[in-house]
Amino acid sequence: MGSYQHEEIEALSIIRGELNSRQSVYESYSELFIIHPVTGKVMVSTIVNHEGVDKTFDPHFTEILQSEKNYIKDIYYSKVMSENTMAFSRPITCKQHQGEHLVGILVARIDLDNSLYKLLSDRVGLGTTGETLLVNKDGYAISKLRWKEDAPLKFKINATPAINAIQGKTGVIIENDYRNEMVVAAYTYI
Repeated sequence: MGSYQHEEIEALSIIRGELNSRQSVYESYSELFIIHPVTGKVMVSTIVNHEGVDKTFDPHFTEILQSEKNYIKDIYYSKVMSENTMAFSRPITCKQHQGEHLVGILVARIDLDNSLYKLLSDRVGLGTTGETLLVNKDGYAISKLRWKEDAPLKFKINATPAINAIQGKTGVIIENDYRNEMVVAAYTYI
């Protein structure tokens, strides 16, 4: 915490408590932290040893500074968390001056196992072989697959339904899936 004054340390402690409280209520957050808008360093985090980490070149920081709007970072492998994650960032503005000044950037890292992957693993109505899956713009699986271990961000899907979705199309097709099995596939671009 270096050069922080006593009042700032106390304020950061209160903010950390609030972040921890939010994280304990919502199991889909793996970490909540606030980035300083000038230095780009993590000021306060629900994972204390992440405080002080430089985020100057991270899109959590750079995209908010450029657009001053919310930012969603696609699913990626986080070296810090040692797992696949995604993150949402939003600017924190000064209430005293009607939001004129940026005072911080709130980042929520998402625990995919307790959020998106949990939703996608609900296979009610899909029979014994059906599944719901997501691919990124490059065709790599970003969700866990029923028939392929360790697929997220490692396994590229070249099946027609995935390619059609990447191209912005929506439809239903009878075609081979990523296992080369004939399926009825519904696809869309999100």
